[in-house]
Amino acid sequence: MRRPYLHSLVCLLVGCSFAPSPIEGGDGTTGDSGPVDGRPGDAGCAWGYTPTGFAECPLPFGAPLAIDMAGEHGLDLATGMLTAPDSSTTTLMLSDLGEGVATLLAVESLSVASGATLKVIGTQPLVIAVNSEALVSGAIDVSGSGAGSGPGGGRGCEATTATLGDSATTGTGAGGGGGGGFGARGGAGGNGESATGSGGEGGMMVGTVELTPLRGGCPGAAGGPPLAAGDSTAGVGGGAGGALQISARTRVTVDGGQIRASGGGGRAAVGGDRDSNAGGGGGGSGGGIFLEAERVSLANGGVLCANGGSGGEGAHEADTTEPGLDGLCETAAATTPAGTANTGNGGDGGALVSEAGGAGGDGHGGQHGGGGGGGGSVGRILIRRIVDDTDTTGCSPDPLETR
Repeated sequence: MRRPYLHSLVCLLVGCSFAPSPIEGGDGTTGDSGPVDGRPGDAGCAWGYTPTGFAECPLPFGAPLAIDMAGEHGLDLATGMLTAPDSSTTTLMLSDLGEGVATLLAVESLSVASGATLKVIGTQPLVIAVNSEALVSGAIDVSGSGAGSGPGGGRGCEATTATLGDSATTGTGAGGGGGGGFGARGGAGGNGESATGSGGEGGMMVGTVELTPLRGGCPGAAGGPPLAAGDSTAGVGGGAGGALQISARTRVTVDGGQIRASGGGGRAAVGGDRDSNAGGGGGGSGGGIFLEAERVSLANGGVLCANGGSGGEGAHEADTTEPGLDGLCETAAATTPAGTANTGNGGDGGALVSEAGGAGGDGHGGQHGGGGGGGGSVGRILIRRIVDDTDTTGCSPDPLETR
């Protein structure tokens, strides 16, 4: 069954095509408010500012996209398939802003009703171009979840990535994995018992505050393995928060809703024996959120969040261990629930209260416990509006605001 979303792109009917200009790659030249050379002379086509990363003229905007049904609506960027909570589907027309750079969805207007969530799945950032107004009363979610990264998460992290915990050795526990870094540094993994320095390093701060280029965060690292295969299973790192840009001609309003780009929680280590306890996985960092319009406003508790996930616990024999939590959409940090007294606790995820990821706890208990994973750091939030101030109370981390 095809769900009757209010979205049937003009190009589906007339077969037109276009080639959006690619997002600039870090030189800071896009996004100024001056004229665009070569723009068609149709005054009705041009916006009142120059959107970042694409030319609005001549861009064939589709009909309004309204997400109204309560529940989660999944958008797969690989196929353009939008699946409603009742399993009905429709296919949206997407295009690439340069290979591997970002995916573009162009609509006349965008609305997400209270109780509805647009969950985006894919490998590269999503840019939504809106030819009038975007209203979010429900939620748009590009977060990582568990070990999975959000769209655009995990890119550009190779040189600054968190490191694995050290392996267990005879008489020591394995170290916890480091937390992912992006808007701040990720937390270090905890040491295995009797294994000083065995915890992995947290990922470094990476990228730019202007989110140029648009990008998500970085994943956490896995905990150190056990001494002998099969004795214990190390926790894998949490996924990175993804990246979302919404550029609207007139207004972006988050009215009682949420836009989420948080990191996933590191996984817990499981099982073990006296000499072979593995380490917990580090939490993933938050991702990137960029909103621009003539007016950007947050009302009635509307918030933006790109918090880090917390680290997973290290193993201690057959003791119960707890996985890290995905980053929360609030100013408080995600905190891994405490397992038994002998496990290495996972570090807190970064949030407004402390943007860096927390360090994982050391293994202990006299049985060579594994260290907990470090927490992932916060991501980055950028708001560009031409007029009006934006009350960002409740956002986490604190957004950078520009004109």
